[in-house]
Amino acid sequence: MASSFEAQIQRFSDLTMEKATKVKRTAALNLFSSIIYQTPVLDGYLRNNWFVTLGSGTTQTTNDADKTGNSTVRRAELVLATASLPKDIYFTNNLPYAYTIEFDGHSAKAPDGMVRINLAKWDRFVDSAVSLVNGGTS
Repeated sequence: MASSFEAQIQRFSDLTMEKATKVKRTAALNLFSSIIYQTPVLDGYLRNNWFVTLGSGTTQTTNDADKTGNSTVRRAELVLATASLPKDIYFTNNLPYAYTIEFDGHSAKAPDGMVRINLAKWDRFVDSAVSLVNGGTS
């Protein structure tokens, strides 16, 4: 039988892992959502070709459009709901012109890309997630 101290340590460990997992999921969703919504929209195909996977990347593409980005974010939420601390999260867009939109300034709507400008905000996404998970206090 575990001592009371051992049980307390185990509860603390479990709670800490649970909170860390929630922070990881929340920060990733905030980052990915921001990228998705800032992806330039002409026909909605580029926006809908963002995919979240766990453990390894994907070569997946879709011919479906999502001009609002809402369906793409929802798809990301569903995958992130199963994310755990040890699993890496991948965020990919395999359309051939995604690279030129990001790096070559081929879009007046996103002249500085959509990934880089949001990655620069990563610390804010994490801080916001920590605050949310801690009930508004960090």
